[in-house]
Amino acid sequence: MKKIKIGLKSYEYECGDGCCYEQGDLIYVDGEQIGDTAANSVENALQLVLSHLGYDVSIEGLDKDGEIDWTIS
Repeated sequence: MKKIKIGLKSYEYECGDGCCYEQGDLIYVDGEQIGDTAANSVENALQLVLSHLGYDVSIEGLDKDGEIDWTIS
């Protein structure tokens, strides 16, 4: 089994005049920053990590009945 290390580093940013605010996580795989995801989006984080590892990723969101509600490809 191959071992990998995934790191998440939270960040917050606010403009000097206070008109904008952003928060999220920087994502690292084995110490290399591979991207970031604003608003702590689990779906985008999964897609970034799995794509970095060489997988062709499609993530589906399911509704309360288990039907596909949305897809990220």
